[in-house]
Amino acid sequence: MESLRSLGDTTFRCYEAGDGAETVIFVHCSSGSYKEWRFALADYQRKFHVLAPDLLGYGANPTWPSPVNPYSVDDFALLLSLIPNDRPFHLVGHSYGAILCLEIARRLALQGQQPASLFLIEPPAAYALRNLSSHWSTFLKVSGKCRSAVAQGYFAKAARAFMGYWIGPLGWLLAPRQQKSKIIASMGKVAYEFSLLYDNPTTFKDYAILTCPTTLVSGSRSPRMVAAINEGFLAHLRRARHKLIKGAGHMCPYTHPQEVKELLDRHMGWATKE
Repeated sequence: MESLRSLGDTTFRCYEAGDGAETVIFVHCSSGSYKEWRFALADYQRKFHVLAPDLLGYGANPTWPSPVNPYSVDDFALLLSLIPNDRPFHLVGHSYGAILCLEIARRLALQGQQPASLFLIEPPAAYALRNLSSHWSTFLKVSGKCRSAVAQGYFAKAARAFMGYWIGPLGWLLAPRQQKSKIIASMGKVAYEFSLLYDNPTTFKDYAILTCPTTLVSGSRSPRMVAAINEGFLAHLRRARHKLIKGAGHMCPYTHPQEVKELLDRHMGWATKE
């Protein structure tokens, strides 16, 4: 069921259900909400303890009005507050949510703790390609347009740059009006997240500390940067594997939920049998 949790000077909505021996934490993408994972929650709460928060600035939480954090806490603190101390836990994330899962896992690994597994859908770890490819230049271009537009108060322009990259200009043009409005209103938080990605000094080699089973998922129609990022992770994570969803793009949890669910089920079977 949905509930409000307190953290520092703010509250956030979190879906929680199930009393299984292992916890699965679902982390949604930028501009989304925990409802992104509806295709999996009902099934997984029968077998696991399930947690699915709305990240700060998204879903039912208060709007994040600018590219500056208005709180004393952030999404890392939010997720750390959900990590159980008494049971194995799995992290499932999409896009920015996948980055959060990776960073939480890496930070915990430095302290001698790791998740039982990671299921990551297209983490935009462009920072790990820093100064090494045209993909970093593309990231700078897109993030620069978005952050500049937000700074000037042009949130619709920022959303066009952001979503135009991930789903294409036509996809954004044809998106339902209500969906567009929600995304446009979230651009202050998205600009903040771009700043976090830009400032992140982590390299692929830094993630080699992770030894848990890791599944990387991507769509065949996603931007080319995604393939370069997957190659970097596969070269440095000893227990990582890649799964491709044909015909899907970056928003595959929304457009291809059944295919994502099937891959998640296979991943959990792999991770829980070891």
